[in-house]
Amino acid sequence: MRRRLLNRFISVVGDQLTLSVLWLVGCLPLVTVPVATAALFEAVRRRRHGGEPAIGRAFVAAFRRYARTALLTGYGWAVLGVVLAGDLVIVDRMDLPAGELLQVGLLVLLLLYAMGSAALFPVLVSYQARPLQLVRTAMVVALLFPARTGLALAALAAAVAATWVVPVAIIFAPGLAATAVLRAYDGAFDRLRERAGDPVLLH
Repeated sequence: MRRRLLNRFISVVGDQLTLSVLWLVGCLPLVTVPVATAALFEAVRRRRHGGEPAIGRAFVAAFRRYARTALLTGYGWAVLGVVLAGDLVIVDRMDLPAGELLQVGLLVLLLLYAMGSAALFPVLVSYQARPLQLVRTAMVVALLFPARTGLALAALAAAVAATWVVPVAIIFAPGLAATAVLRAYDGAFDRLRERAGDPVLLH
């Protein structure tokens, strides 16, 4: 029993290390960060559902499969975030009559943006759809399941904080964060289909 648990522990640690290193390598050109992130989530998703046993093979296959969709969705979403953040900075520096109201509105939009960001890649690897449909579905998931989204955001924040405090944690943080986010949304997509039918085609 102890030996089995030890072997399981070593296997899990090895998978997380492999996934994180593959993600870091996939992000090296920087422009491929969304693709590497989609591949990371897909490899974790398949492994958790008993799919492709070879983590490296699953990651590479997902990297190729999601290249176009992840680039369009990821960078489109990133541009929206930059615009919202930029608007907040501009409004803060300008003396407008309704400046405070605008700031509150932009902060609410940024909160919604953060929630959508947590759900975006789980949705991207779980559905086949165009970028705008994926974004819409991510927002629906984030708003319908705020508690799950909060857990996902907490997992992402913890990974960033751990890497900030202990930089070497980056060799484990990406894989652990993706696993935690997908676990947070366990069952969410099934419940979404029960509530509203299939918004897009599930893999």
